[in-house]
Amino acid sequence: MRLRWPIVAAWLVVVVVGFWASGRLSSLQSNVFTVPGTDAEHVRSVLQHRFGDRSDGAFTVVFRVGNGDYGVALAYCTVLIGLMALAVALIQWTVGERTLGRRALAVATP
Repeated sequence: MRLRWPIVAAWLVVVVVGFWASGRLSSLQSNVFTVPGTDAEHVRSVLQHRFGDRSDGAFTVVFRVGNGDYGVALAYCTVLIGLMALAVALIQWTVGERTLGRRALAVATP
């Protein structure tokens, strides 16, 4: 174990560089597809200007709660999250595991 400290130092450098790079990665990733002049583009721009929404897959659910009934809103959010998890599991179970790539061709030999 002569090289213990150089290996630890190298891993430390990898971790530090990884954290530094991950902080700059989010601005490079985007899944926004816009078509100027459409209703969807208008709604996206209104959401961005009024609510600061980035429309990149993260959603904020807003409920109107009266008389401090935050427990009901929390329960509703919990049920929605559970239903979404169930829907994802059902879709994955229905579709099954898919792999990308070429399939091996069966060659018949005489």
